[in-house]
Amino acid sequence: MARTTTSNQPRTEEAGSRRSAAGLVDAHGRDGEKKLYEVVADRLTAMIADGRLNAGDRLPPERKLMEMLAVGRPAIREALLVLQRAGLVSVGNGRRPIVTRPSAATILTGAALPVQQLLGEPSSLADFFSARTFFEMALARHAALHAGSDDMRALKLAVEESAAAVGDRTRYERADLAFHRVLFAMPGNPLFIAVHQAFDAWLIERWRRLDRPTERDVASHEGHQAIYEAILMRDPAEAEAAMEQHLSLAWAFWQTRLPAAAP
Repeated sequence: MARTTTSNQPRTEEAGSRRSAAGLVDAHGRDGEKKLYEVVADRLTAMIADGRLNAGDRLPPERKLMEMLAVGRPAIREALLVLQRAGLVSVGNGRRPIVTRPSAATILTGAALPVQQLLGEPSSLADFFSARTFFEMALARHAALHAGSDDMRALKLAVEESAAAVGDRTRYERADLAFHRVLFAMPGNPLFIAVHQAFDAWLIERWRRLDRPTERDVASHEGHQAIYEAILMRDPAEAEAAMEQHLSLAWAFWQTRLPAAAP
């Protein structure tokens, strides 16, 4: 009876892939500590960085990449996920990935998981509020010095919505975030907007676990009003002080709710 080799083919291909993978790692001076898909991601990233692949280019078909890099399909797919999270490629159903330029938002998204893991420790919540206070005091000062008429209209509307939303938990959450978003947007720097989005994502998830009395929203709105008035008066020192006071009160409230706010 003739012997068939069909059942051995996947195993043979797997062994060949392993040998090729070992060669790929050795050829690039790797010490074996990196996973294969990470090595593949590094190779593809290098091709983008040195101009062999440019923004708007489609990557070669999956099978072609497997041949070029001498690895199997799983390593290619995992590597593409790494590049997608880094904002280097756009992956869609039914089409080859397209090389893209990373934006501030995608850069921060890629960093979000380790940051959230850090903030999972109660002691690190203080670091979050310290960073936020440092950042937003500078934004308040900038607004007092540089806000234009459109900026002031947007800030005034945000303060008015903050006042109207007191007593409505969900509406006030949105109003509070919107007020701070106006300040982050004023410098016109997309990285600042991305930072605010990262702050938003962290805060919203935890706000919804808290017992937030109406008195806290009243105090928060009063802080918004004080910040707005200092900016309107073009007083950068007072704007900084008002923001510091506003966020200090917010931190004091969070300290009383830390067990509920923890992930």
